[in-house]
Amino acid sequence: MKIFRCFLILLFVFPLASCSFRKLAVHQEQVSQTPPSRPSEEPGASLFAAAEKWRIEKIYPTALSAYKNYLYTYPNAPRTADALLAIADIYRVLKKPALAVPYYQRLIVQYPDSVLIPQAKLGILTAFAQTGDYQKVVSEGPAFLKSPLPRGYFQKISLVTADGYRHLNRYGEAVSIYAMLVEKSTGADADAALKDMRAILDKVSRSDLTTLLSRTPSPRLKPWLLLQLGKDSLRTENPEDALQIFAQLTTQYPKTDAAVQAAQLIASLKKRSDFKKHTLGCILPLSGTYELYGKQALKGVELAQNQFIAAHPDAQLTVLIKDTGSDPSKTVAAVKELADAGVAAIIGPVATADIAAQEAQKHGIPIITLTQKPDITQIGDRVFRNFMTYEAQANAIASFAIQKLGLHRFGVLYPDEPYGINFKTLFQDKIAAAGGEIVLAESYNSTQTDFRDILKSFTSSRNTGTSASQNIPSATGADASANSGAGIEALFIPEAPSKLSVIAPQLPLANLQSVVLLGTNLWHSSKLMHMAGPSLQGAIVPDGFFVDSISDNVQQFVRSFRDAFTEAPDYIEAVSYDTAMMMFQIVSNPDMQFRSSIVTALLDPAGYHGVTGDFRFDKNREVEKKLYLLQIKGDRFVETVSP
Repeated sequence: MKIFRCFLILLFVFPLASCSFRKLAVHQEQVSQTPPSRPSEEPGASLFAAAEKWRIEKIYPTALSAYKNYLYTYPNAPRTADALLAIADIYRVLKKPALAVPYYQRLIVQYPDSVLIPQAKLGILTAFAQTGDYQKVVSEGPAFLKSPLPRGYFQKISLVTADGYRHLNRYGEAVSIYAMLVEKSTGADADAALKDMRAILDKVSRSDLTTLLSRTPSPRLKPWLLLQLGKDSLRTENPEDALQIFAQLTTQYPKTDAAVQAAQLIASLKKRSDFKKHTLGCILPLSGTYELYGKQALKGVELAQNQFIAAHPDAQLTVLIKDTGSDPSKTVAAVKELADAGVAAIIGPVATADIAAQEAQKHGIPIITLTQKPDITQIGDRVFRNFMTYEAQANAIASFAIQKLGLHRFGVLYPDEPYGINFKTLFQDKIAAAGGEIVLAESYNSTQTDFRDILKSFTSSRNTGTSASQNIPSATGADASANSGAGIEALFIPEAPSKLSVIAPQLPLANLQSVVLLGTNLWHSSKLMHMAGPSLQGAIVPDGFFVDSISDNVQQFVRSFRDAFTEAPDYIEAVSYDTAMMMFQIVSNPDMQFRSSIVTALLDPAGYHGVTGDFRFDKNREVEKKLYLLQIKGDRFVETVSP
């Protein structure tokens, strides 16, 4: 029975094999990539031919079994390499690329001289890409490209490798491969590689672009690399550099498409530079609620303008003044009028600064605001602030008290309103950052006049030695009273002179004579000295300007101001003067071709010298400046620390 069954199988297989040879011969004339069949006397020729037939007919599972049977039965037959390649290719067609890789690798190792090696290398990279393992693509691809490859396979392997780099966001390496293809290819192949390269040039780092430019001799590549380098300069707000690069491109490669684009960008840049380089705008509240402050600031600007023109007679300098009236709609209109007038930059305002900053940013005009409004510079990259903030004051006091006076334990007495709460929070943060401790914080309401009990809460434990760690800073006076006994060395009171004149006389009643008093710039007032001077002896307060400073620069400014306006300047006049003088210096520089150049100049780390001290702007366009620290001695303020 077994013999009869074997006989039947042979009768079935032999005709099938014969038929396969005939059909295979016809297909091989049409599909050139299929190797010609070997003579029938080769081992396993009929089995291999059957596998080929099933693969051509896309009966892949049956073909796969036949190829594997061939490999198992004839591991070293003449068509073994073909079988390995066929099995791997079928696995990729069946979307099982991970199973394909070992067969490609076996072919490469077992038959290193085979003409099928390039196909196997391409297959390996393609399989890795199918699995999403682009790290393996870029690990193997460059090595494959260094080996001898026919032109067609060199291009295909290059493209798969470049695609791997793109998926890994390694655009510089991808562009390097495309550049190599452009140089080594011709015709449509070179055009395709150039198109692929251009598609990702905007994602390549400036350093990679510069490196590629230095390495490539290709006149087909260099124009596009130069174009992208110029665009990168525009993106980083360096139009002068961009203009120079575009000019180089149009001169060296005038007949290229890249040069056409560069010429268009040059025209756009020249339009951007179409503003009045020596004209500044100044928007201030010269009427309305904040009229007093606006007119103070205007005096500083006018004095700076007169002095600058006197020192530079040939300077073409114009300042356009606009009144905002502290009104949002007037502020918007004022900025728009200045934009239409083509001003280079804007100084101000004192009030409605956020409205002005938003409008100036919209028009791309640098604006140097004179405001304490929080986060004003976050509006945009054209918005600067040159003004003393609450944070700067808190930082100056905290640093001086800890680093210079050696104090570490602090109390805070503050009004339960925005001004007091903001200063209390900032002071707590700065003290903690400097290594000190706020052991007690007490608040009070605006109508309170009797402070004896609240002040004694800062005294009791200082006399009894209660541990400060038992006292938690509170936001309200009610909560703080439960934590009485602070053991403080200094007391910070962010308050205006009117209320401070009520608090100060009560300080001796709480036995706080040995506690160092710390205040804000509001304390720097002659009125306060008359109302509460004796109780505030030794107190330390910050300010942005000190009219009695020993600085020669300050005294010269004070004399000039008195001569012009028959009065002494204050902080607003001084900071407006510094801001205007800085801007006059910047716009008088002939290199300021673009408003972005003014932004760059403002961010110069070397900074500027002014009567409010040396200052510069940080990366967030906030002013960095040391404040004056003044001490109350007798009936006057004495300069303890100067900028």
